[in-house]
Amino acid sequence: NRLVRIPEKKEGERVFVLLEQIIERNIQQLFLNYDVICAYPYRIMRNADLTSDEDEAEDLLKEIQKQLKMRQWGEVIRLEVEERIDKRLLSFLEEELHIAKEDIYKIPGALDLTFLMKMYGLEGWIPLYMTGQVAPYYLKGKVSNVYCHFLYVSGAAALCGEAVRGFHDEGQYYLTNKSEEVNYYRKRADRLLEKAQPLMQIYRAENEKSYAAFRQQDAEVSGSRRHIFSSLPLYTMSDELSCRLLKRHGIEKENAERIMVLQATQKELMEQMVKDNTVVDEVPFLSEEEFAKYPMSLSLSDIFYEEELTYTYEEYLQHLDMTKAFAITHANYTVKLEENHAFRNIQIRIHEGKCVIVSKNKAPAIHFVIRHPLMRKAFENFVVPMVEEK
Repeated sequence: NRLVRIPEKKEGERVFVLLEQIIERNIQQLFLNYDVICAYPYRIMRNADLTSDEDEAEDLLKEIQKQLKMRQWGEVIRLEVEERIDKRLLSFLEEELHIAKEDIYKIPGALDLTFLMKMYGLEGWIPLYMTGQVAPYYLKGKVSNVYCHFLYVSGAAALCGEAVRGFHDEGQYYLTNKSEEVNYYRKRADRLLEKAQPLMQIYRAENEKSYAAFRQQDAEVSGSRRHIFSSLPLYTMSDELSCRLLKRHGIEKENAERIMVLQATQKELMEQMVKDNTVVDEVPFLSEEEFAKYPMSLSLSDIFYEEELTYTYEEYLQHLDMTKAFAITHANYTVKLEENHAFRNIQIRIHEGKCVIVSKNKAPAIHFVIRHPLMRKAFENFVVPMVEEK
């Protein structure tokens, strides 16, 4: 488990740090007699394409097994590093991994926090879902704790199997590349999908209008809401401050208008929500020293705008005061200032009993709308882990 609980300072408080942070702070004990210059985590994604020729391979299963073993040496197609990584280490990784600069992603915060779903038995799939490259579904109803079945179908092959839970090595599995059988299993998979529900809806830049329509519909549905933000909410910001910030960054008229329309829309939605429902916003409370290290940017993922428009510390404090003032004038709105802020690229909106919206601000800007009961409940009970810096 990457989350390690540490002794609490206050009764009833739960405090966690990430395992890699413990390793970083004690790395000298692992490398005795060496001078450790720096230590930072990084995450590699390799090309996972299988290049086997199903028509030529005598034993398809053995060929696939061979290709799977070779994937660990595949071409590096993406490198994720922490935003604070030492430039010397980044240069070394870039050279050794033969990766282009445009395929290196600096993540503002901890890497790959999808592990937080492990306690709900979804750990094998969540990282794949969160890439946005897979459309996951699930079947409603009771899940069997005795029998396990699976079915995988690609363009050229199908794999199915069954087993008693806990005795997978005694199960029966069948792999085929015969066109008639592949067509049969594909049709069977299509029938299953007709009875399935989407595990999450995924909105990318090309779905901007659909996402805006969804946000409008969601605002009209009653229910308490909790928001875990890595930036201050746009709907509490004055137009004057917004215009001043956009002017300072030299934003072109077209994009400035898009941002101002977004702000006006978010204000309307928030006014609609707090009229009869409670809303709690958890926002970062930053010291001047912290802000200098990691300047806060406007959160503009709702229009899939990825350019960083950072605040000055004075602008941040002004917006923070505006957010507090909004709480005073709106009885159903509460703002909580959080000193522990694990995320710098993610916004989480929880609509209790309905759905969860997980949004990435950049690399790329993307939104995941989660309705699955277990996943939704996990977010509803979510406690932000403490992230310490060196």
